[in-house]
Amino acid sequence: MRHIIIFSGGLDSTIGLLYVLENFAKFNNKQVFDVYSFYYNQTHAIELIAAKNIVNELSKRFNVELNHSIVDLSNIISSIRKDIGEMPYYALRNMILITLATALGIAKNHYIGITNFVYIFTHKSDTESGFADSTKEFFDDLRKALKHYENFAINLDNDIRIPYDRIELITPFIDKYKRELVAEYAAKYQDILEMSWSCYNPIVEQQDEKYYYKPCNTCLACRSRLSVTGEQIKQKTIVLETDVNSYLKQLLNI
Repeated sequence: MRHIIIFSGGLDSTIGLLYVLENFAKFNNKQVFDVYSFYYNQTHAIELIAAKNIVNELSKRFNVELNHSIVDLSNIISSIRKDIGEMPYYALRNMILITLATALGIAKNHYIGITNFVYIFTHKSDTESGFADSTKEFFDDLRKALKHYENFAINLDNDIRIPYDRIELITPFIDKYKRELVAEYAAKYQDILEMSWSCYNPIVEQQDEKYYYKPCNTCLACRSRLSVTGEQIKQKTIVLETDVNSYLKQLLNI
């Protein structure tokens, strides 16, 4: 069984990754965990460093191999950005990321017919936000489109038909509010949640030839996090030897 997880390094996806590992890490020998993060010149690219750090920590804590990939979409996603109010909006971002992560994951399968669980960690607070690609209806329609893929098969020369891989789009938090999820997971994993990143406008300070990334605590994402967590789950300062975009471009060889 393959678990395909879209992981930004934010609070919601960190809770989501914990959910997957709590439920399936115990069956480690029969599970594959593919974790995908995406770089698209986002102003908060520091979230990808948070994602990398969290994956490394959870791999050790759950004693499981997490195949973490940071995928460069800087020439694609950045082209569909619109600024609406205080938050950047990327048209159809969820659909693009879900279908791409699904394709990347199932391409790794050595056998045809493998079951693939694809996770998106949208919660009820998101579905009420007004974004079309965060609604139940959107995910129901996308689920149908992905399931339609299963209706076809590979035709071999001897008329043997081999079905494509099975795809299950999982939205485990669709009926829960963010506040509920934070309360549930902070009880056991507060230190992990504090490693997550939410801020869209990080403050960068240079000192002793190092770069210190701190949350602004005033952008909409920070205010949303504070309204849910209060002072309980603070965003930790992330320190790098170089600026985050240079670091990621070197890491991704772009």
